[in-house]
Amino acid sequence: MAKELSFVVSDPVGLHARPATILVNQASKFTSNIKLVYNDKEVTNKTYNETYEEEAKDAPYGYKLVSDKKQSIKLDKENNVVTFYYEKRNDMSYKVRYVELVGNYETEILPSKDVLNRTYGETYEEEAEEAPFGYKLVRDKKQSFTLKEDGTTITFYYEKRTDMSYKVKYLEEGTEKNIIPDKEVTNKTYNEEVTE
Repeated sequence: MAKELSFVVSDPVGLHARPATILVNQASKFTSNIKLVYNDKEVTNKTYNETYEEEAKDAPYGYKLVSDKKQSIKLDKENNVVTFYYEKRNDMSYKVRYVELVGNYETEILPSKDVLNRTYGETYEEEAEEAPFGYKLVRDKKQSFTLKEDGTTITFYYEKRTDMSYKVKYLEEGTEKNIIPDKEVTNKTYNEEVTE
């Protein structure tokens, strides 16, 4: 008669060596199928001195497996452990853009910069490029961020200066002598076309 029993090990470190030995000794007296489950990993009856193969789980985003994808273990002692090692990816990149935002349109005013070979989860800081003539930076000069996605984009925004000025001169031809006082025109936008 088949009987199914389920038990929960409530100790956070799991089943200790002595209770595990008792479990194995008792289970060996029966023709039973024993299944142990921990964190979605399932292991069934394993035999002493046999060799088993385990396969690493896929690396979580931002990490890469650095040990072999498959490992063999021979059950010839107590407390057998298979360990797979992962490390943070250090081949990630991000882009830095320098743009003018007018309405919903972005126009690059300086060439963008690609930053390569960066490490997942690390914090980086970028500083805005000097504004080209006729523009001014409109947000923070520095931006810090934690790299969580490959190909992240950092954008610095600039706008055209609106404090530009020019002078109008009224001169006598040939003598360069002022015949009417100069006129100062202020608060004009960079690259704005003006007619006098």
